[in-house]
Parts: sequence; C-alpha cells; structure tokens
Amino acid sequence: MQKQLTQLLTVVKKGSGILLTALTVMTFTAKAQDTEPAKPEFKPSGKIWGYAFGDYAWKGSSDSMNRGGSNQYTGVKQAASMFQFRRIYLGYDYNISEKFSAEFLLAAEDNFATSALATNTTTGDLLTNNKISPYIKLCNIRWKKIYRGADLVVGQVATPAFPMTSEAIWGYRSIERTVSDIRRTPSFDFGATLQGKFMSNEHTDLGYNVMVGNGTSAKPEGDQFKWMYGDVYAKLFDKKLVMDLYVDYNRLTWNPTWHRARSMVKGFVAYTT
Repeated sequence: MQKQLTQLLTVVKKGSGILLTALTVMTFTAKAQDTEPAKPEFKPSGKIWGYAFGDYAWKGSSDSMNRGGSNQYTGVKQAASMFQFRRIYLGYDYNISEKFSAEFLLAAEDNFATSALATNTTTGDLLTNNKISPYIKLCNIRWKKIYRGADLVVGQVATPAFPMTSEAIWGYRSIERTVSDIRRTPSFDFGATLQGKFMSNEHTDLGYNVMVGNGTSAKPEGDQFKWMYGDVYAKLFDKKLVMDLYVDYNRLTWNPTWHRARSMVKGFVAYTT
C-alpha cells in the first residue's frame, strides 16, 4: 500500500512538472506575441513639392538656317541676352491606399518671347501675350502590384524613352541633348504603361517598362495611330554593369497601297565603380 502511494505521488509530481512547463511555455509565447510590433495602419497621405531654376543667357553665335529644330534657343537672335526661368515645377503626390497612388505636375518650360528676340515664329510655353503659362505635364494613377513585381500606371506619365538609369548614373544633365531628346521623342505622354521587374535582389536587377500612348505629350491626340514604347534593362555584377535597350514605333499613315512609320532604337551601357 505504501509502495503504491509512493508511485502515485511520483506520477503526480511528474505531471505537475509537465503542467508547470507547459504553462511556462504558454506564458512565454503569450508575452512574445504581446511584444511583437503590430503592422502600422495605412493612412492616406500626400506631399507638395516643386522647384524652379533659371539663368542669364547671351547668344554668342547663331545658325542662320535655324537647324536646331524646336530646341530652346534655336530661334533667338545672335548677341541677344536675357534673364529667364528655364523650368518651373509644382507637383503633388498622393498615396490613396496601399494599392493605389496618384501624381500631378504643373510645368512651365522653354520660355522665350519671339516678338523681340527670335528670328522665326517658334515659341516656348507662352501665351499669345508672351506671358509664361504652366501646363499639365503629369496626371496619373498607379495600381501597385497589379501582378507580382509590376505596377500599372494610367494617365499622363513619363515615357520609357527617358529611363531613370542614364541620368542617375551620369549624376548630371549634359549640355547636349540625348538622342531621344534631340529627336523630340515624348518624355511624357497620355496612355497606359506597365513597369515591372523580372528579378530584383542586392546583386541584380532585371526590369522592363512598356507603354502605349498618343505620342503627343500634353497635346490632344490628332490621328488614329498610337505610339508603342518599350524598354528593358539589366543591372549585373553587384549592379555595377548597367545595360538598357529602348525601342519605339509609330505609324504615320496607313492605307492598302503604302504606309509611313517612324521608329527609334537606342542603347545604353555603363560600368560604375
């Protein structure tokens, strides 16, 4: 009888130890869960931003045939001088939700009065009375992660013709225009663009940006044809080697017997250290 009682007490003690251990683990787990930071609740937010810069310009020489196209100082007479704003931006970015955001940008650029300084009728972003006038440069909504690794942006948006890779690597804007800019390829356009990445980690980035748009920048569409833009890029070897390939295509006229179209292919390769 005494032996059986001893065995019973031993079992009870072991059970109490197991129960005590289980309670300790549960208490520790509960405390760990209590101290784990909660995911912050999303709150819609926006920010206003902007900048302006200008210069004093004096034109020392001039091409009498005005072969600069629509470049800013092409139509300005030789020996003319001026103070002027080169660019004014006023923008607003708004985070609507975790999935959607929007951006809006007013811009005033390429300003000079033709009546006093120019040799032809080319104007910048001016009213008929030669006063500076802002226009809508960007106005779009972004659907984030429409599928894995990709955003859909609809509205007036920056085009793939001016990828963020090149100037970010140069660290400055050259005096000479890039091939896209000198051919007046739209830097922004009204349409839909898909921006995404095939792969992204600390050593490699493989991405793309494709778009269909009007091809008229801030102006209304004037024909039945659309511009197709495409850009793919790779950042390899700890993102030191950067390669970018861009192509666009636009039909100009199209009928059963003949057609006209324009296109551009552009490449960019850089190695940074």
